[in-house]
Amino acid sequence: MTETNTARVDRLRAAAARKSADAKARARRALVSLANRGAPINFNTVANEASVSKGYLYGDPDLRHEITERRRQPPRLLEPGPRSARSKAASAEVKLAVATDVIRQLRAENEQLRGENATLRGDLLATHQASRLRSKSTEPPDKGILGPGAEA
Repeated sequence: MTETNTARVDRLRAAAARKSADAKARARRALVSLANRGAPINFNTVANEASVSKGYLYGDPDLRHEITERRRQPPRLLEPGPRSARSKAASAEVKLAVATDVIRQLRAENEQLRGENATLRGDLLATHQASRLRSKSTEPPDKGILGPGAEA
């Protein structure tokens, strides 16, 4: 194989690996989604939910084992009522606390970066002014608009 063919084969292998990993991730998300909804878990429902073939599910030993195990378990029913409302409120409080903490951290980082930016801008302006002063002091006297050796 030439170098070009080797590179093509490597790119194809990498693309196939990404495609397989994506299909596996979709299948795992489908398992979680079906379980959360209390829907029956079997190869047909997982394949439809994940947009993968049943052959793919049967061919992957991990997914096959997980689907087989979950298929044997009765579907989990969600408990409606006050407990569910409390958990939603608790979840919202946790999410709010996390978001508030992230915002606080980002504001602190933003202030730090603004300070660094101001310092760097000051340094840049000082350097620019110093270079302008140096270039003015080293320029030869002006010989006119046309320059030295030019005749009008």
